[in-house]
Amino acid sequence: MLLSLIFSLLAAQEPTLLTTKNYCTLAGEVNSESMQELKFCLIDQDLTRGKKTYPIYLVVDSGGGEIYSGLRFIEFAKTIKNLETVTIFAASMAAGIVEALPGKRHATENAIFMFHRAKGSFRGQFEDGEVEQQLAMWKQVVRKMEQMNADRIGISLAVYKNKVINEWWIYWKDSVKQKVSDKMSDFECSNVLLQERRTVSIETFFGPVEFEESACPLVN
Repeated sequence: MLLSLIFSLLAAQEPTLLTTKNYCTLAGEVNSESMQELKFCLIDQDLTRGKKTYPIYLVVDSGGGEIYSGLRFIEFAKTIKNLETVTIFAASMAAGIVEALPGKRHATENAIFMFHRAKGSFRGQFEDGEVEQQLAMWKQVVRKMEQMNADRIGISLAVYKNKVINEWWIYWKDSVKQKVSDKMSDFECSNVLLQERRTVSIETFFGPVEFEESACPLVN
């Protein structure tokens, strides 16, 4: 019985394996294009899973981006059953996505979370014109995101707003203590992912630049 218990504990400590069939990555900026691509990835993985019930992992390594694009993604991602997040780095709207999704929130050994006050700009006519209309609408959008974050973390909106007023950074085990994640977890990639390389193109001031990255999100 003692040996059985020891082997059970050792097995429980084995890292979770990421494969070509059980994860999608949120990397880079949150915008309409990246969120659409991520939706397609989740759809493909969900169809591949079929009637099986194993988790699909959303690996998050992003500094955030557009609030509205993030909220639209959250609305869709809630339809994917047994979706769990794995945070490497989640800031701004990326952190909001982690908190908004109902599944288990994993944090890697050096995970970093960051929440801050929303920033933005818009143009239009003043004095009860377009500017005031846009401001009223965007305040509702931001308030919805802030309330979702506060509710998932388990604090009041007032406490949340006070924490983020000059940015709220959380590292490693503190993420569980501060309730922005549920548990510290170890993950590793399958050999297929480790061997696969992808060519990525990004637009810069000097034009498009191509570079190679690993299919394993833990490597990049």
